[in-house]
Amino acid sequence: MNTIDIITAAIIITIAYLGFRRGFLVSVFSLISIIIGIVLATKFHSGIALVMQKVIKDEKTLNVISFLSIFFTVYLTGIFVANKLSKISSLTKSIDRILGAVLGALKGMLAASLILIFIRSLGIFGESEIKSSYLFPYVSNFAPDTFDAVSKLLPFNRKTFDDLNSFLKTDTQNKK
Repeated sequence: MNTIDIITAAIIITIAYLGFRRGFLVSVFSLISIIIGIVLATKFHSGIALVMQKVIKDEKTLNVISFLSIFFTVYLTGIFVANKLSKISSLTKSIDRILGAVLGALKGMLAASLILIFIRSLGIFGESEIKSSYLFPYVSNFAPDTFDAVSKLLPFNRKTFDDLNSFLKTDTQNKK
């Protein structure tokens, strides 16, 4: 295991544990917030980038920060709403927690995949460390593959998913 594997495993395990603690209802709302956050960040990150370009000069860094700022704003708002709604949950606590952990692990895979894509696009780790990572080849494509699968289920929104895939895959394809 190298640094990439430790970071990846920590993200997945932490989010799975949070899913267990929060339960299924909060995890579902959290997942919905992730999806909405990604869609909105994909559509509007360039507008935020225009505002931030006076402060951040590097285009890759600017795009990543503008994308993440929109994503986390939507995500944290969704978590706030979910926590308020969880007070009325009627699922039994153990079932709610187990389902929350499973959903949390899947969300952790999505988060780790996006983080690995951003890390690679920013060149934080060298190719030798990426190639020696056990988890990178399995986790890094999880988000783009998930978006491809979801776009087939929701063809009416295909352009959003095509834009996101383009955003996610541009740098990773250039690095291969």
